[in-house]
Amino acid sequence: GYRGARVDVWAMGWMFAGFWVMRRDDGKTHVREFLGGIFMAIAGLVWVSSILLVPLMLCELYHSRRHRELRGGRMTGSYFVRVLRVGAISLGLITLLLLPYISCWRQMFHDLAAVTGGRIAAGGSRIINFIEPFQQSPWLLVGGVAAMLYSENRLLGFAFGIALAGVFITGPYMHRDTYLVPYLIRGLQTVVSSVSSGSWKKQACIGYIVLSVVWAATVSLGYRTYSSLREKGENAPDLPEHTLREAMSLTGLTSSSGQRVFLSEWQLYYAARKHGLKFYRLEMGIHPRSDRSFLERMHVAFLPKGSLDSAGEGQMKSLGFKNIPLASQKNVETDKKRMHPAPDRRRYREIEVWQKRP
Repeated sequence: GYRGARVDVWAMGWMFAGFWVMRRDDGKTHVREFLGGIFMAIAGLVWVSSILLVPLMLCELYHSRRHRELRGGRMTGSYFVRVLRVGAISLGLITLLLLPYISCWRQMFHDLAAVTGGRIAAGGSRIINFIEPFQQSPWLLVGGVAAMLYSENRLLGFAFGIALAGVFITGPYMHRDTYLVPYLIRGLQTVVSSVSSGSWKKQACIGYIVLSVVWAATVSLGYRTYSSLREKGENAPDLPEHTLREAMSLTGLTSSSGQRVFLSEWQLYYAARKHGLKFYRLEMGIHPRSDRSFLERMHVAFLPKGSLDSAGEGQMKSLGFKNIPLASQKNVETDKKRMHPAPDRRRYREIEVWQKRP
């Protein structure tokens, strides 16, 4: 979305719910497998990257069986039969829920393949892209990997290796690296549960987990809050607000005008929301030739300056749009440099306004 808010946490939450019900030891194996399959299906429909947690689910399913055997409990069916049952329930529910959209399946799979292919073909060092999100908080990565190397739970290490390969194949970046966090936490937990109570190793692992949580909370909640307050105290010019007000005065946009606005640039989100505009966005960007039907329903379009070539400008004009010149825009750095000191140091992008002629 415009705010960078993502649904990954919901997908991971549904997967965790599936892990929990399948690990419960109350003897209701079939019921818990059914619920686990349903939760996995919901996770897959929420966000497809949840497939990176499937190896962890297989690991948890195995250890739930092993735990029951060690306690003398009886498990119905072999491990592979249980995996097949859970998988069949999950895939069956996904297919059932997508049946009303069967005419769109081809396009959905095409879009998914295009996005995945774009990630795979993306340039840059995958090692650097993988490590960069952990550079401000490396403790969990270092501790989790060390714990998995120390632990006798080899299956967890194997599952982590599969997930890590999936991350590298599809292109590592911050939001994809997040799916490795449950493996790292599980690695630390296996060491805690495998050593005797009162052991220095157990205390060290618990202390390490607490340190990781405190550090992450300090960076995420403390430092970001301080950075935002400092930015506010500097009285930096509100460039998005200024730009949007100028565009609204030139195009006659108001909250009551009912005009539909295509808004591609994230920095205008809060300003547009504040003014009550009815705005839309396409996840994969705008292409005047292929998105004609969408643009035909828009009245105003805010686009990154220079994003259209001559052919694109011609398409916009053929749809009845004209370019509205704005006053020169400063290229002001955002406070993202203080939140994420990445090499690119993102800036506000200059925009151009297109309005449909009446």
